[in-house]
Amino acid sequence: MPKFCIGGKTVIDEDNKRYNLTNQLQVSFVNKSQKINAEFINTCQWQNLNKKALLFGNKTEAYLLKCNLKNISKLEQFVISVEQPNIDHFEIFDSNYKSLKKTGDIYSWDTREFKESYPSFSLHLTKNSSQTYYFLV
Repeated sequence: MPKFCIGGKTVIDEDNKRYNLTNQLQVSFVNKSQKINAEFINTCQWQNLNKKALLFGNKTEAYLLKCNLKNISKLEQFVISVEQPNIDHFEIFDSNYKSLKKTGDIYSWDTREFKESYPSFSLHLTKNSSQTYYFLV
């Protein structure tokens, strides 16, 4: 299953590719308690990240990351992960601003889809389709 990594390494092998999305992300800093909806997204001040790695640090604000994914492969299941341990909260929203999944250190280990030290979860993207996703970290 291909793996999209935020802040991770870029290459594995032909059958298990790893793509680093970090340099393709747009970022906006937001209040951690902000409700994610269309009205709010339209007011965000997006900046292109243009980096190979993203260090989250100890900010009082949350990172809202925006990524457009296009599936041109035969597969429809992918893994999204932030290859940094100690992420308290990692949440993904679809283009309709619906929360799809949450994970991180503040959630029980038993609730994690993947038993890894860094936040990861699977994502379905239909073949030959595109989708905008938002990640709240």
